[in-house]
Amino acid sequence: MLESPVRRAYSVDDPSLPAAVRTICDGGVNATTVLSSTELLFNGTVGHLTTGTCTLPQVGQASSGPSGGDGLRAPSCPTARNNCAIRFGNNGFDSNAVSKCGAPCTSSCYSGNPGGGPDPNDCEYAIGLLFARNPQLFTLPTGGYNLFTWRSCGIGIQNQIVSSGAPCTQRMQYDYADVANVARYLAWNCQAAQNAHGGRCTADSGVYVPNFPDFYIQVYRNQ
Repeated sequence: MLESPVRRAYSVDDPSLPAAVRTICDGGVNATTVLSSTELLFNGTVGHLTTGTCTLPQVGQASSGPSGGDGLRAPSCPTARNNCAIRFGNNGFDSNAVSKCGAPCTSSCYSGNPGGGPDPNDCEYAIGLLFARNPQLFTLPTGGYNLFTWRSCGIGIQNQIVSSGAPCTQRMQYDYADVANVARYLAWNCQAAQNAHGGRCTADSGVYVPNFPDFYIQVYRNQ
């Protein structure tokens, strides 16, 4: 898989960017920063990886996604509950990040069918991009997102870890295979046939702030 990264200052409305980037953040375009746009050549076809950051909702304010937070703060920095290195070794492992590989999340579909959802077959191509990534481990800064797009499908993951104190890291480590498996479930179970247009899998609980999700993975239309 060849990559051709382009790093420069972007406007979210830049027509060269995938349309899905405009809705990856809960706060919309005003909460979205784009850091890079990368072409991914896989099986003779070009997909895209867009990276950036979202302005996180304030602790104590509800997220516009399926899950929000009540702002209860944890008194200390706990150790990671899911160890990415156990599954993937040290290739890309970041010991200074919160390890979330294999962490549970709860799926829900975006209701209604405005313009139709993503074609699950397009999502399967984007899922192939995810499984082909090497190393499989990646790290997101606080608020950071990775967005994979191909044709009608957008697959995104965002780090929403909120820390209660300066010593607590908000960097999150995750793996592309878990993103791919969650995306496959959402793509095939949140379609127009279910009166849906994609969906989201939201982390069940926060590392530092109870009931505030650490991350979410979403599948939605790139239009």
